[in-house]
Amino acid sequence: MRTISYHALLDKLAARYGVQRAELAEDQLLTFQEYLDQALCKCWQTWWWPELMQTELRYYRARWAAGTYQSGDEVYHAGTDQYWQALATTTEEPSTLSSDWTELNISETAWFRYIGWDQVDETPLDDVEGLYLTNPQLSDQTQSYVAEETPEGIRVPDVFGNFAWVRFRLRVPTLLASDYSSSAVYTADNQVLFTDGQIYTCLSSTSAGESPDTTPAKWQVVTIPYIFRTAMVEFAYSRILEADNETTTAAIHDARGERRLDEEIAKIAVKKRQGRRTSYRTRPAPQHLSY
Repeated sequence: MRTISYHALLDKLAARYGVQRAELAEDQLLTFQEYLDQALCKCWQTWWWPELMQTELRYYRARWAAGTYQSGDEVYHAGTDQYWQALATTTEEPSTLSSDWTELNISETAWFRYIGWDQVDETPLDDVEGLYLTNPQLSDQTQSYVAEETPEGIRVPDVFGNFAWVRFRLRVPTLLASDYSSSAVYTADNQVLFTDGQIYTCLSSTSAGESPDTTPAKWQVVTIPYIFRTAMVEFAYSRILEADNETTTAAIHDARGERRLDEEIAKIAVKKRQGRRTSYRTRPAPQHLSY
């Protein structure tokens, strides 16, 4: 996926405002950053952008891994292809030979089949397009089932077996980062704006001086899709105008942003018809089931 750096976006927004980035005061930089962050969220969640979609096989509980489990914990165990509940604090592996575990009957109506929003060692879920019995990437005709959202995660209909295929949008990143400091230490999920104009998310704790440049394994660049560049600037500039009480002009620029997104969607539709976008498929309408 083609991307654009944060500084490149900020340069475009500053130019729309009539200045260069270097001329912006500190409070203006923070305000522009907030508006670009809001614009990215708006663009990201407008549509099922193919490059922002993920398809994964998911189980209804975390996969068992060596460690300590408490009484009541529920896991999926790949070796037995079953779900288990711990009966006591245990480090044992689930099995019929262990008195610390009991096998769960997931066909019981009282058992809650769901895919958590933040499953351990899995990609966090954003909006879910659909649930599938088989991998939807292998066939255009795979039936989609409606994903019911709950506080715990996505509820899965009883028609599914031990797992479900989930097609979902990746979570929108935030652009609210502070400038990188070589004397600071960072922990997982901290974000910094680095000297190359990119925003990075810290993946694991750093020592002072472990930057995205010197220790790239500890950092991940925040992806800003290039196709959002024009719409994001229009949406952010609209917010600037709103703050200055120029509501009529602000509405014009907001509408321009919407048109830019519509144009990008139309481009994808054309490529799909021409057979160039094999990752984006037209699927049967989602099937509604009672739970």
